[in-house]
Amino acid sequence: ADSFNSAAPLLGKRVRVIGTARQDLNGRIGMALKFNEEKGRYSVKLDNGPELFSLKPSNLKRSDNVNDELEDLKKSVEDGGFVPPHKRAAANKQQRTQNPDVDDELAKLKRDMGKK
Repeated sequence: ADSFNSAAPLLGKRVRVIGTARQDLNGRIGMALKFNEEKGRYSVKLDNGPELFSLKPSNLKRSDNVNDELEDLKKSVEDGGFVPPHKRAAANKQQRTQNPDVDDELAKLKRDMGKK
């Protein structure tokens, strides 16, 4: 087990994504769930997302610092990227097309469907 841990020291740890070509991933935090020895990559599940990303060890940094995670959350909130779960559901229910005529028609259809 020791040789496995030394080959994949971030396995099972909180990690921060750094230096990828994907700016939307850089700085995000998640958990390194698996390590593929053949590819030399970790499977990382990022916070607030269901998908797994295959990332090189050089694109991951251990993130045990709670202050770093709080800063990330604060930045996400300021950027409008973080929506609390209780508001997420409400936002999904209130999706609008930005066209009042279409929105009115949709509302009518929903009301009519509810009467059946």
